[in-house]
Amino acid sequence: MTLPFEGFRIIELGAAVAAPYCATMCADLGAEIIKIESKRRPDNMRHASTTVPSPNGLDGGFLYNAINRNKRGVSLDLTTRDARQLFLEMVRTADAVVENFAAGTMQKLFGLGYETLRKERPDLIMISLSGYGATGPYKDRVAYGIVLESLAGMVQMEGYKGGRPYETPITYNDYISALHGFQLLSAALMRRGKTGKGVYIDFAEFEETLFLVPEGLFDWLINRRERTRDGNHNDSIPVHGTYRCRGIDSWVAVSVMTEPQWRGLCSALGRGDWLADKRLATRQGRIAQREMLEAGVTAWTSLQTVEEATAILQKAGVPAGPAYQINEALADPHVLAREVMAKDAMHTYTKGKHVPLTPLRLDGLPREMRTPAPIWGKDNDYLCRGLLGRVAEAVERMKKANVFY
Repeated sequence: MTLPFEGFRIIELGAAVAAPYCATMCADLGAEIIKIESKRRPDNMRHASTTVPSPNGLDGGFLYNAINRNKRGVSLDLTTRDARQLFLEMVRTADAVVENFAAGTMQKLFGLGYETLRKERPDLIMISLSGYGATGPYKDRVAYGIVLESLAGMVQMEGYKGGRPYETPITYNDYISALHGFQLLSAALMRRGKTGKGVYIDFAEFEETLFLVPEGLFDWLINRRERTRDGNHNDSIPVHGTYRCRGIDSWVAVSVMTEPQWRGLCSALGRGDWLADKRLATRQGRIAQREMLEAGVTAWTSLQTVEEATAILQKAGVPAGPAYQINEALADPHVLAREVMAKDAMHTYTKGKHVPLTPLRLDGLPREMRTPAPIWGKDNDYLCRGLLGRVAEAVERMKKANVFY
């Protein structure tokens, strides 16, 4: 089948997650992605998490190879004049540019900001996914996940009562920013198809993170009330958390908000006395008695395996499920049935291990990896000779001048 983004060419100058994963979703849908890196600033995911040896030390990163599937890769030092000229020629053939340098870096460091690039292609789309955006007093600050989460108020809401703030243990805002960047890029391509106009998109991950805490945000905007750290408790849900089950480090997650769910919980636990207790007749009443309810739920779950607790509660209409370790999640029959993972049979250095498939599911869309993540400089010749028509002598001259670095 023809893939939805087939025929689009997108240049990516990305590192870590936000820009690379945004571009990967375009690649999964058929766009040609040309990823540009240099040894001055290789994508830091090449060294992150689990790696295996590779001759140059850059091609054995499992996380990099999983995130950057279905792309071409070019090693281009944009601090050199020849590399900048090649880049401008690439832009003439491209539909979009995706980057996540610090705000303004494309212009300040390389002289390749949007106003410069659109002279080469007036209908170009460019999205910059920076920490704080291109305007405002913090635009030149250095950003990272925990800093953005803290600034947005997220970290202050996470943790236990009376304890210190906790960050999320994953690059949560990076992945959400990538998803929303992909949505904006898709909308911009659709708009250009209708109007013929390009656009510059200034995306601030800080703003994205701020809107990831809607409960705290609107509690303050409407009630002028600050959220405090309180473990897994939820202000509007009486029973909400993880409860210990029989076994080693075994837990079940349970959330009981509605009246039918409350009746189901009481039935599953054999607690007819809770239904008869007038203090528990309303949701607010149950919230006021939360400690008693949590003790009762824990007393019951501690006698069940996590599988037993999940099955009994689900049968009673109560939202419940196991709190898995990663290995358990990957072995879950639902995950297996949905074919979330597949073995990488392609990459030179990391093949043989399972990697995530694209989460984008369209009828007839192939979800398997079409090409592995690019090894360093894999498509330098494609760029010069295939795309831009440089002769062999010119390419050799640029190689000697470390244009491809």
